[in-house]
Formats: sequence, structure tokens, C-alpha cells
Amino acid sequence: MLENQQPRQAVELLNRAIKNGGESADLFNMRGVAYFSLQEFDNALLDYDRAIALDKRNYKPFYNRALVKEALQNYQGAIEDYSQAIALAIDEADLYLNRAAVFATTGDTAAAFRDLNKTLELRPEDAMAHYNRGNILYRNAEWPAASEDFRAAIRADAKFARAHFALALSLLQQSPEQSEQPCLHLQQAKRLGHPEAEALLEKYCRNTSDQTPNKQ
Repeated sequence: MLENQQPRQAVELLNRAIKNGGESADLFNMRGVAYFSLQEFDNALLDYDRAIALDKRNYKPFYNRALVKEALQNYQGAIEDYSQAIALAIDEADLYLNRAAVFATTGDTAAAFRDLNKTLELRPEDAMAHYNRGNILYRNAEWPAASEDFRAAIRADAKFARAHFALALSLLQQSPEQSEQPCLHLQQAKRLGHPEAEALLEKYCRNTSDQTPNKQ
């Protein structure tokens, strides 16, 4: 039911299972996932709390509870739960990737950068980790390093519109007079649906033909 996007039906089945004596951490965690899909965050939190009380060695309820706290903008609580999950599953790349996003939201870019480095150590071709690290480097005016991360994101996912757009911006920051490569990536970003690409194409690339970008 969950895989078929039928969370309400999943809740009903899980209610029956739990009522019939199946009070296990896995069942409460699964019902929490269903409630989260329904945006019933209070119910999801209660189920994740129950799952953790039944099995404190399973990282998944901590991870899932962090997602709820993040949705509720309880960022410190989310960081604490991601950290608990990491302590239980130190090689799960998604935990570092998600915690990095929360650190970045709270303005702790140094911690976010460390978590993204760890994500890429565990999963070197993670497009989102490269893209997010590239954004931090871009904001620090480290244009060449940012460009390398955006290129790596595109290698991992050639249809990553935001990475094409960000690479174009970082290349323009380095050499605004050299618009050929940035324009190729802006064209690709536009084709992939990036909402801001067309305006920059008009500004920088009026005389550039609509070509397919070179492979990264």
C-alpha cells in the first residue's frame, strides 16, 4: 500500500496488526511513515517515539523522526535525531546528506560541508551531495571548486537542471567574457525546465546558437 501511494489504507492495515498484538518497532515505524505521507505529523511523531522505545538500536525511527522535525522546522531536534541515527549506522550516506541540509538551513555551513564530504566519501557519485557542496563553495566565492562539484553532479545526473544552471553561473563568475560554455549549460537548463535559465540566456547568450552541451 505504501509503495502504491495508498498511505490511508496502509494505516488501516497497520492498525489491525497492532491491535492484534503486533506491537513491534517495525510496525510503529511503518505506520509513522504512512502518517508522514498523510502529513499527520503528530501521529507520525507518536509512532516513531514508540518504535524507539521498543528498539533503541534501530536507526530508521530516528531518521524518520528527524524528517518530521525538519518538516515542522524544529531544526535542532532534527539534527539531534540525525546524529542519533548516525551513531547507530555510521555508513548510511543519506543520514549525512540530510543532516548537511539542516545544518545549511541553520547557517552552519562548516558542519554542512563536513557532512557533505562524508556523504561523498561513502557515495562518491551522489549528484545532490556534489550540488549542495558546490553551492557552499559558490557562496564562498570559490568558483573553480564550485564548478568542479557542479560538473560532478551533472556527470552523475545529466538531467539535473539546477546543476547545469549553477555551473553556468560559476563559469560566468570566473570569466564573464567567455560565455560559450555557460550558455551551453544555460540552454540545457532551459530545456530541462529551469525557471530562471531563459532570462540569463537573454542577458548573456543572445548570439549563441542552441547547441547541445559537450559531455562532461
